[in-house]
Amino acid sequence: MIDLKSLYPELVEFDGLPFALQSKLSGSFSNLQVTSGLSFSKWNEMKDVLERQGLYHIPSRILAQSGKGAEVDLAIEQKLYILTLADKSEKAKYFIEVDTLDKAITFLSRWFSDNKENPELESLEHFTTLLNLDDDLQYIKGRWLKLHRNSVNFPSLTGLLVPLFKQALNDPILSQVAPYTSLVTLRLSRCTEFPFLAKDYPIAEPLYYFGHYYRYIVHKQNLEEAERLISRIPSEYGFLIRFNNGVYEFSSRQGEQLFKGDSVELLKFIVDYTYGRYIVMDGNGNSLETKNAKGAVEFLRNALPLNGYPSIRGSADDINN
Repeated sequence: MIDLKSLYPELVEFDGLPFALQSKLSGSFSNLQVTSGLSFSKWNEMKDVLERQGLYHIPSRILAQSGKGAEVDLAIEQKLYILTLADKSEKAKYFIEVDTLDKAITFLSRWFSDNKENPELESLEHFTTLLNLDDDLQYIKGRWLKLHRNSVNFPSLTGLLVPLFKQALNDPILSQVAPYTSLVTLRLSRCTEFPFLAKDYPIAEPLYYFGHYYRYIVHKQNLEEAERLISRIPSEYGFLIRFNNGVYEFSSRQGEQLFKGDSVELLKFIVDYTYGRYIVMDGNGNSLETKNAKGAVEFLRNALPLNGYPSIRGSADDINN
C-alpha cells in the first residue's frame, strides 16, 4: 500500500503536511491557522482502518489574516503538492501543482502576502500545473484534475474511474465538458455547478466493481476473505470460476482459461483483468462495453449533444434564468 513517508521524505521532520505548513508559514503570517489535516503519527495509529477504507490523505486547509484561504493536498500518484487558493469570498481562484514543499510555500506566501485579489502568480516559476480558475476552460480542467487527484487519494469510491479521468484530461473536447460523479458513475453536464444539467449527456461507469477493498485483501494476503469475495462474484459478470484440487481456475466469458492459482492470486488477477473496463451510455439509452478508458472516452466524446461543449459557467438555475 501507499507509504507517504517514502513519497514525501521532506515532510518526515514535521510529522506530515499540516505541521510543515504551520512551521514554514507561521513566521510570516502570525494569524495563520491550519484547520485540518492528518499527521504521519496519527495516520500510523489508524493505518489499518484508513487503508481498509481507502483513505490515504486528508487535505490541509489554511486560513490567513488577509481573509484569503488555501487547501493543500498531496497528489500521491505524481508525488506533487496541490494548492487550491481561494479569495475572501471563498471562491477558488487558482489550482496549482508543484513538485516540492519549498515551491508550495513560495506560492502560498505570495498569495497570502499580496493585497491584490488576484496577484500575478503566473510570474512565479517552476510549477507543474497552474490554472487561473477565473478562466472558464481552465476552471473545467481544474474540475477534471480535482476528480482525478481525489480518486487516487480516496480510492474506495471513485478509484475505478481514475483511468477514465486521466484519458479525459488529454482529450481536447471532453476536457471542455464539466464532469461530476454520482457514486461510481461519471456524468457530464452543460453547466459547471449544482444543480447540473445532464439531460442528453452520456455517462460512464465501471463494467465490473472490484474496488479498493479487493486490493486491500490482496495486500493483506487474506486467503479466507479472498475466498468469500470470490464466492460472491455476481453470476451476471459471466466469469467461469472453478475450484479443483485446492486450485482456482478462471475462464473468460468466451470460455478461455486465463488463470490458475490460490484465492488471493485469483482475486489479484480479477482486479487487474477488470480494471479500466467500462459501460458507457448515450443520452438515448444506447450502451456499449469498452475494454479500456480510451474506448470509453471516444464514446463519450462522440455521444455529446450538438453544441454540447464547452460547458457554461454556473448552474442549471443560472442557465434557465
